[in-house]
Amino acid sequence: MTADPRRRRRQTRVGALAAVVLVLVGAVAAVVGVSTLRTSEAGSAPTSDTRVEVAFPSTPTIAIGVVDDENRLASLVVGVVSPAGAGGSLVSVPVNVDTTIGFGDERSTLGSRPYVPGDAESLEALTFGLESTLSITVQHALVLGPDDVLAVVERVAPFEVDLPDDVIDADSDPDEVAEAGVATLDAATIAAAMTAIDIDGTTYSHHDLDVALWAAFARAASSSPLDVDVPLDGDERPIDPTGVDEAFERLLAGSVAHRDLAIDIDAAADAVNPDEADFVIVDRSDALLVFGEIAPGLVSKPNESLSFQIIAPFSDEQIAAAGDGVTTVELMHDLIGELLFAQGNVVSVQTSPSVDGAGEVTRLEVSDEDFVEAVAEVAPLLFGEVDVVVASRLIEGVDVVAVLGTGFLDRRAEIAAEAATSSTTDPATDSETDDGESVDGGSADSETADGDATAVNDESDATSDTVAADE
Repeated sequence: MTADPRRRRRQTRVGALAAVVLVLVGAVAAVVGVSTLRTSEAGSAPTSDTRVEVAFPSTPTIAIGVVDDENRLASLVVGVVSPAGAGGSLVSVPVNVDTTIGFGDERSTLGSRPYVPGDAESLEALTFGLESTLSITVQHALVLGPDDVLAVVERVAPFEVDLPDDVIDADSDPDEVAEAGVATLDAATIAAAMTAIDIDGTTYSHHDLDVALWAAFARAASSSPLDVDVPLDGDERPIDPTGVDEAFERLLAGSVAHRDLAIDIDAAADAVNPDEADFVIVDRSDALLVFGEIAPGLVSKPNESLSFQIIAPFSDEQIAAAGDGVTTVELMHDLIGELLFAQGNVVSVQTSPSVDGAGEVTRLEVSDEDFVEAVAEVAPLLFGEVDVVVASRLIEGVDVVAVLGTGFLDRRAEIAAEAATSSTTDPATDSETDDGESVDGGSADSETADGDATAVNDESDATSDTVAADE
C-alpha cells in the first residue's frame, strides 16, 4: 500500500523538529523562571502598567447532545455564537470520544452513559466531559430527545443532505432510515437520522453521517435564519444570552458555519485499553486550532507557561510559493502541536489572509519585558527570523502574540529539507505502517480510525469565523 504524501511530510517534519522542540521546552521553562507568570489572567501586566488592555469578545458556547428514545447519545455538536450576537459555528464531536484523552488505565467515552433531556445531572456530565476533552469552557448545555430534535429541524427543513452511507437505526423496523446519496429530506426523516444508532462496526465509522447531517443543517439554518432581537449594551455590543434556549436561538439567527474535529489515531493506538472500549481521541492541536479561531476567550490554559496568540496572515500566493502542497491550516496544526509539547498554551489562532499577506520577519509581541531576551534566544528555532518587542497593548490571557512572517515559511522549508536528508538514512520514515493509510481530514469523506496517523481538518462549510480581540 502506498504511503500518503501528506502523511510522510507530517512524519518527517515531526522527526526533524523533535530536537528543536526539546530545546524549546528548556527555553520556555527558563522564561517562566525569569518572571512569575500571572497564569495569563491579566496579560501578565503589573498593576502599574498603563498600557491599554483588551479582551476577546464574548462567544457563548452551547453543547448540544442528541439522544434516542432510550437516552443513548446518538449525535453531538458544540455551538459557538458569533461575537455579533447572531449566527456562529457548529462543531461536530464524535460521540465515542475518550474524555480521559488517553491517560490512565480506563477509557471513558461521552457515549458510555445515558443522557436524559432536561436532567441537571445529564447536562453537568455532558458539560464536564466536553470541557475536559476539548479544553474549552462550555457555558450552556442542551440534551435533545427525538421529539425535541424534530421541533428544531422543522424550523429549517426540508433541506438537501449528501449522505455518505445508508442511515441505519438498529431499533427501527425496517432499520434503514435513509439511503446514501444526495436527497432533499423532510424534518421527520432528518430527525430520525440524527437519533439513529447503528450497532454494526465501530461508532466512529458512522461519524461521517453525523457530519453530513449537521453540515446540511448549518447550511439550511444559514439560508433561513431565525428572526431574533439581539439586545445591545451601552457600547453597542451584544449582551450575552441568559439561558440555553436563548443561546441556541441566537446561534440559529445568522450565518452558521460547520466544522469537524480531527482525531488522533496515534494517541488512541498508544492508550491503554484493557476493556477493548470503542473510543477515539480528539486531536488536541486540531481542537485548539478550531476553538482558538471561533472562541478564543473560552480556551483553557492548563500549563503554567506562556500563552500564545498565533496570527498567520499568509496570502494564497505566499502559501503556494512555500511548495509541497502545504496549507496554512496544516502549518498551524503542526506549530500548535510543537508549542503544546513545549508546555506552552495556545489560546487564539487567526488564519485569515491579510490584504497584503504576511511581512518578511515574524513579529513576537510579548506582554512582559522580562520575557524578551529568553524568547528572542529560542524563537528562531521554530519561527525563523524574528523581531521580539514588548507589546504596546495587552490582550487578556495572552503572553505572546506571534504575527508570522514569510521567514516562518522559510524555516519550515529548512526543517523539511533536513528531514528529507535524514530520511535517506532511515527507511522507516517514509514507509507505510502495517495498519494502512492515514486519515487526512475531518470532513465527511474522510476515512475512519483504522490507520495510524493524525487527521487534520482543513475545511469549514461557511465563511471565515475567526475572532479577533476587541479594540
